[in-house]
Amino acid sequence: MRTQLFFPIVAIATFSFLSFLINRDIKVNSDTRTSVASLKLKEGAHLQQQVQHLHNNPDLSTEPFANRWQKRFLESKARGRSGGYLFFKHIRKAGGTTLRTFFHDVFEYHDSSRSFDLCFKDIDQSRFSGKGTEFLHKTYALKAQQTKEKAAKNGKKKAQNPLNDYQVHYIEQEFDTMDWQCPNKDPRWEDSLRIITLRHPIERHMSEFFFSGPGQFVAVNRTQLYVNQTYTDELAVYLEKMVPMWMEDNHAIRQERYPKKKVQKIFGRFYTDNFQVRALAGCSGHCMDDLTFNAAEKKRMNKQLARLNKYESINSTCTLWFVTKERMFDLCNKVNHSPECPNGCDAPCFYPASGYGELSQRHVVRALQSLQSFDAVMLMETLDDQDQSAFLADVMGVPRNSKFALANKNSVNSKVEKSSKREKTHFYRELLSNLAKSVSDLLHEENKWEILFFEEAVKLNALYTRQWKAETNWKD
Repeated sequence: MRTQLFFPIVAIATFSFLSFLINRDIKVNSDTRTSVASLKLKEGAHLQQQVQHLHNNPDLSTEPFANRWQKRFLESKARGRSGGYLFFKHIRKAGGTTLRTFFHDVFEYHDSSRSFDLCFKDIDQSRFSGKGTEFLHKTYALKAQQTKEKAAKNGKKKAQNPLNDYQVHYIEQEFDTMDWQCPNKDPRWEDSLRIITLRHPIERHMSEFFFSGPGQFVAVNRTQLYVNQTYTDELAVYLEKMVPMWMEDNHAIRQERYPKKKVQKIFGRFYTDNFQVRALAGCSGHCMDDLTFNAAEKKRMNKQLARLNKYESINSTCTLWFVTKERMFDLCNKVNHSPECPNGCDAPCFYPASGYGELSQRHVVRALQSLQSFDAVMLMETLDDQDQSAFLADVMGVPRNSKFALANKNSVNSKVEKSSKREKTHFYRELLSNLAKSVSDLLHEENKWEILFFEEAVKLNALYTRQWKAETNWKD
């Protein structure tokens, strides 16, 4: 049974707590925030000139989109590499789990197993004990047998695969900022097929609010919304109080606000303003000089940068493995790295970078430059559209009509169900516009750079799509 706001079962238990939160005084200094409209008038002109220069001189490869998987990794193999990467920049609450399950099936299709048993057999299994990890040992034994049987069955097919002695590794970056200069700094980027999916900033922030913020204790009751006026009014009051409170603990400036607290990763299950810009416009090396990092932290970060020039082979254990289609076995992508992976993931762009501090228009341009280095720029709003599904299938070198194609996915939001295409793309913006206009304005003002970035990302997605349609003679 779903939790309903101020309704039976949870009503008695949560009413006093929610009332306390709702009645707290929330002070927001809105005078210091520039509206998106005035931004476009005052600062937007110069930004648009820079962005237009990027669009007029895109750093786009002349390489066809169709079957980039095979072409990219054959080129890598020809350079003497024994392996490469499928690099997925996982933007939280932007369809990441849907893409992860798709990539799992892509690996299966290409007979390039990323089953965790291949990793698990090479590490100290005794470290993984206790009730919570029993499934690892059981699943390992089962998958090891299944892998052996599949290898025997597909031996002939695999022998004919030109990539049969080349391993494609899976890597997913979700909780780290990416250095915007990584494509030029990290030699592993050249051996990678790079995918990213984005989402409208307001929709993404509010999805996070209801998934892991205060809203996780509240489900929007679709049968009551706009029908039961009492319920609708209570929800409006809740949003007007709780969303600004959630935004007050902004992890983009948390280090400056709470200097004595342990620094957490900037991207997690909490609010971070201009999230998608920070995810792609991070910096490392000398550009961190004006940030509040101590000398020891800067030394550690710069030391990892120096290792990039020593890249020769991949430590396969320190990449990611599928336990199930949705669940990853991960030794490297945590705050506290495992003994097997003391330096974290052996993958492109996983060296430390910072996304903290105040942003400006240059960060939007940096994020867009970073974005242009991806092979596919997907939008959550259109992931299951026929043309977008076919586009990504072509890039990954899998059949467009496969059972696992994105157009055949029937993803459902477990927190707030959407019943139409319009709701899938605009639900939270319309909810705030109808019930909490001041909250909508606040989110727009505080995330002005991310909104401008997303508008340009939509154009880049359209540019990629047009180029692919011309290549493949796609008919709408």
